[in-house]
Amino acid sequence: MKIRSKALWKYLHDTGALTQGKEAIATAKREYRKQYKREHRRKRKKKDVRPLFNPKEYEALALRAHLFNLCPTAYAREVILQAQELRELIPNRTHLMQILQKVSMALIASHNPERLPEVQPLLMEAETELLHYLGYDTKDTATA
Repeated sequence: MKIRSKALWKYLHDTGALTQGKEAIATAKREYRKQYKREHRRKRKKKDVRPLFNPKEYEALALRAHLFNLCPTAYAREVILQAQELRELIPNRTHLMQILQKVSMALIASHNPERLPEVQPLLMEAETELLHYLGYDTKDTATA
């Protein structure tokens, strides 16, 4: 029989299972594995937090997460980190950064007379995206 693990071989040797039959070796291996797992769990430090919510709390959490376009787990993580760092939770930060980039491009283009025709389309696109981000229908705002 081939035993690759030196620690397992030592355990089997110390318990005397190597001199007994295959059943004794199999039983000793199972016992070694149990001890190994127990020791591993004891040594490993848990670095995760797992809050528990009742169904009503989870439903409210999922609803708020949907408003921020996040899954409930990501939303809970963001809320905790935001509270710890004392800063506001900004939903869809990447989308807002894209809108800001278009406004910045329009501002840069406005300083160059040759690029003035690019300014209005960029601003209109940024405005449309911002209205969509805020949940307003762009068709309703065009008629108003």
